Amino acid sequence: GEGLLVDIERFKKNLGEWCAHLDSRTLLPAASSRVQWSREGDTIEILCGERRYQFPADDVLLLPLVNTSMELFARMLWEDLAPSLEGTQVEDLAVSVEESSGQRCWYERGLIWAWGRR
Repeated sequence: GEGLLVDIERFKKNLGEWCAHLDSRTLLPAASSRVQWSREGDTIEILCGERRYQFPADDVLLLPLVNTSMELFARMLWEDLAPSLEGTQVEDLAVSVEESSGQRCWYERGLIWAWGRR
């Protein structure tokens, strides 16, 4: 709206959709060198060392990360949300991910750098 930095309702909708995409899913680091995965029909099979796991494919979300640390997760969230702020007056975006009470990570970066305007 006029006089606002960002349409907060649209931003909240984008964030809500992103969170819903993650909800009740097993998050796996698809870019990990320690975890191998394959899909066979409706099943995702994971090999980690000597261990083998199988999950229903619909319950798994393969993330483009080398691990699912909250640090990398916060950066990934920032990278997914930042484009929704392009064209707004917002210059910086900070994302906080809390793993458990007292275990929190922040990722903050200027949006103008992300869009290459400086």
